[in-house]
Amino acid sequence: MVRNKFSVEKIEEFYNSQILPNFTNNLPKQVDEYHRAVPMEIAMSTLLVTSLTGSSIQFGIEELSFRHWYDNERALPSAHFIRQTLNAWPHRTIISRYRKVIIEQIKRLKCSTFFKNSHKEGVTIAFDITEVGYFGPRDQYTVFSKGRTVSSRCHAYLSMQIVCPGFRLILDVEPVFESNKPISKLMLKMLKRMRKVGLKFKHIYLDRGFYQIDVLAELRKHYKHEVLMPAIRTSRVKKAIADWHEINGFKAGMV
Repeated sequence: MVRNKFSVEKIEEFYNSQILPNFTNNLPKQVDEYHRAVPMEIAMSTLLVTSLTGSSIQFGIEELSFRHWYDNERALPSAHFIRQTLNAWPHRTIISRYRKVIIEQIKRLKCSTFFKNSHKEGVTIAFDITEVGYFGPRDQYTVFSKGRTVSSRCHAYLSMQIVCPGFRLILDVEPVFESNKPISKLMLKMLKRMRKVGLKFKHIYLDRGFYQIDVLAELRKHYKHEVLMPAIRTSRVKKAIADWHEINGFKAGMV
């Protein structure tokens, strides 16, 4: 079987032609006025490098060549200014523009022979809570990932992604921190949005944190799919198995 090979050049070409225009045209007013010193092409290209390499913004600056935008007499923007430029974007604007790109690509992808042959029964999706670094002033939505320092401040998002070997494709995102809706309602909203595009769902993977009565009840009510949870033995699960063995005299799961 011949594997599809994706080169950095192809990713860069797709990024420049399909994604970048959605984030450099019709800039939000606060971005356009407050951060004129850093062109959005540079900020977004730096973000692309950090995403592909899993590195810092400073590393992205060092890796990128900005000759296209800067002459020799001008200094490259600092990581601080690029970070502030990206933070100036309202998160709702980022989500809506990203969602537009994804929906357009899914419409094209699901018509391909590769997708039809590999997803005849539907796609397997997973829900997860993603914490995104937040460097603004602390507010009612701020959560902390590790410790309670400025560098660990985050905003939490519910993400829905296609499960693929070796990588993940995030289909949709909803900000948990500003929504009054329960997680189950946000899940149904995201599933409905993707179903309108034409995606079929085969399995739904949930993290342990989503195993709640209301979540399972809503999914069972609206979607007749197998809902799975990764079989990872946490300390709490290990303790429960040990207690079961001590009380019953045999291993959990044999009955």
